[in-house]
Amino acid sequence: MTRGEFFVIMKEKSTGQAMEKYIVGIDLGGTSAKGGLFSFDGELICSEKVDTNKADGFDGTLKKLASIAFALAKKAGVDFSLVMAIG
Repeated sequence: MTRGEFFVIMKEKSTGQAMEKYIVGIDLGGTSAKGGLFSFDGELICSEKVDTNKADGFDGTLKKLASIAFALAKKAGVDFSLVMAIG
């Protein structure tokens, strides 16, 4: 299945119109985490960066990664429910 075919399958049932869908990509490094919001066509819409450190621990780091995903959607004016994948 191609991306295009997948996009067609994701049509909104009530109107028959294709809905925009998005993907969040996150790169977790030793001192920072960088994220990008992408269209299904692979176009970078916006990006964010937050500092990380060992003292944050697992829970603190996880909260920062979640905050990146939500911040990207907000920055782009995208309803977070339209984010189909985070990786």
